[in-house]
Amino acid sequence: MSATLILYRVDADASPSDSVTAVVGDPLTLGQSWDLLQTVLAGDQSGWTGRTDAELAIVGGRTTPTTAGGMLISIDDVQVRRAAAHLAQSSFSELVTRHRRALESACGGDVEQIVNEDLLPRFEELRSFYRAAAEARNAVVKRLSG
Repeated sequence: MSATLILYRVDADASPSDSVTAVVGDPLTLGQSWDLLQTVLAGDQSGWTGRTDAELAIVGGRTTPTTAGGMLISIDDVQVRRAAAHLAQSSFSELVTRHRRALESACGGDVEQIVNEDLLPRFEELRSFYRAAAEARNAVVKRLSG
């Protein structure tokens, strides 16, 4: 079973230990599509560092292991605004073209179908999620499990 990813908007002033009680709005569940969406944003997994603007939205941030074997990845409100700005100026079709080989390698299926039916809607959801978080000056906590 692949790992799943859920993103939460949180009050930027909350301490990391209070992040669960500081959740604002609805979470965004990327499910098992998160790694392919990250490939669209940043290319081949071997190059991911978690430090570039292209990576902040999904894999970037401070990591904390959880007792259940997963991890939490946190980004502050400044990083949220950077991620939102990057997503706002990014063209999904240009990203897919730029990272086509990495997507073909990672997909294991019909790339066009996966891109159009799964990744494009997820990209738009991610963009909207970060736009709302940036406008509200929220931090984001991402829970990777599974």
